[in-house]
Amino acid sequence: MNETENFQYPTSDMARRGNGSDTHSARMTAAMRESLSHARQKLEDTVATAHQRSRQMADTTSDYIQRWPFSAIAVAAGVGLLVGWLLATQIREEQRSAMRARSRWH
Repeated sequence: MNETENFQYPTSDMARRGNGSDTHSARMTAAMRESLSHARQKLEDTVATAHQRSRQMADTTSDYIQRWPFSAIAVAAGVGLLVGWLLATQIREEQRSAMRARSRWH
């Protein structure tokens, strides 16, 4: 008999797998499943809480807009102007940077 005839490929029905027994693997699998289940439940609770808070925020915002529509328009316009100014400043800076880079290469 040579060495290759005695070699057995590992199968799922062998008594030992890797560094531990089947019972150890089963316990580890059960612990991992329990941990995963706990994490999934915690994630579902977090998502439900976030959904509830976002709904409350939307309701509060809607009430504010209905109560003071012109103030809401003024706030929205102010935010729009601020965002537009910031974007324009950034675009101008990028254009200046590109012009400086081109002038170095020419």
